[in-house]
Amino acid sequence: MAYQRLSKEKQALVIAALCEGTPIRAVARMFKVGKDTVHRVICETGEAFADYMDANFRDLPCLRIEMEEQWQYVGAHSGRIPKEEKERGDFWLWACIDADTKLVFSHKVGKRDWITGNTFVEDVKNRVSGPVQIATDHLRAYPFHIRQHFGYEGYSYGTETKIFGEPQLLDGTLARLGRNEGVRKMQTAERKAVVGSPDLESLTTSHIERAFLTVRQELKRFQRKGLGYSKDLEMHKLAVALHFGVYNFVRVHRTLGTTPAVAAGVEFERWSLERVVEMTADYMRRNEDAKFEEAFAKLGMLRKSGKRSIYIDGLDSGIRRHVEILRQAGITTLTSCEGRKSPGYHPDRDGPHHGDWPYVIFNGCSADAFIALGAALRQGLPVRSIEQSWFVYPEDKTVPVGPQWRITFWEKG
Repeated sequence: MAYQRLSKEKQALVIAALCEGTPIRAVARMFKVGKDTVHRVICETGEAFADYMDANFRDLPCLRIEMEEQWQYVGAHSGRIPKEEKERGDFWLWACIDADTKLVFSHKVGKRDWITGNTFVEDVKNRVSGPVQIATDHLRAYPFHIRQHFGYEGYSYGTETKIFGEPQLLDGTLARLGRNEGVRKMQTAERKAVVGSPDLESLTTSHIERAFLTVRQELKRFQRKGLGYSKDLEMHKLAVALHFGVYNFVRVHRTLGTTPAVAAGVEFERWSLERVVEMTADYMRRNEDAKFEEAFAKLGMLRKSGKRSIYIDGLDSGIRRHVEILRQAGITTLTSCEGRKSPGYHPDRDGPHHGDWPYVIFNGCSADAFIALGAALRQGLPVRSIEQSWFVYPEDKTVPVGPQWRITFWEKG
């Protein structure tokens, strides 16, 4: 039996709580939902946001960008793991921000090594267009990666190194050695041009560092000295994508007065959390349809056409039991027709093509179509095709309704 999904309003509340740093178990208690349900919301929304940002953050006319890394661990500190593991230990969040619009348009979770940095800088290059000023910290690998992917002209690049003093107590005295106390205050910032002629007055990494502070405060997995750290690397990546999705599209930046996505010209208006839920539902539906078609393609049963049809060789059997068989499988049928000579056939509604063959129409997702087709084939019904379609009501032709599925048979009983 399929599980009951949360309503759009409750999903929006769950996302809002998660993005305010609320632990998963606390969210489950607050909204009386299961812990696994909260996990599913994180996974689906994070995956949908990652796909949406990857597709839409392209050809950005940025003038100043900043790249930086932030440390966090998954499972345990690297120093507490006897042997190095691929999915546990210290992981770094690489991120790039547009200093003017505050849009975090590229991020990657991985080790602080050459391969991860090279992939990250390449992704940044593929998302910006035009001359740009780049600012990074003093990580030695950055100049090599930037020269490799940005070239040697058409941009400017510089580094900023912040120098902090010894840890001090509130009264200004130095903290004791070996003690984790006191505050290191920044004394100066050294800025240096590496490629081209960057404007050293505006060259800074403060904006991306402030974005990382938001991550540290509002993403429970990054909070220090707690038990909310990620235990699974894939979940860690999806939670980061969810955070940056809400940061870019939903949350109003106080300096800008709008969201970073609107300031960057990617969106026309601020998203609501209900819009996020709808975007996630659309993404999961497309993903489900793709898996549905791929599964039949592997079975050698799929031949796609303009109507997204699935044609199957005919089978010798009657069709009198087709409605009963589908309903026993849990499918709620809407209407059926025995063909052109059937009293239920309407040329204007059914069209000349579908009137030639008996069919049954029902509502549902791709999983329901999979169930209906499997039940029909198991019972030996002569399935000809199964098609997905959408329709609109005559009163309001702007609102699509569906999807509906039409399962057609070779012959009637």
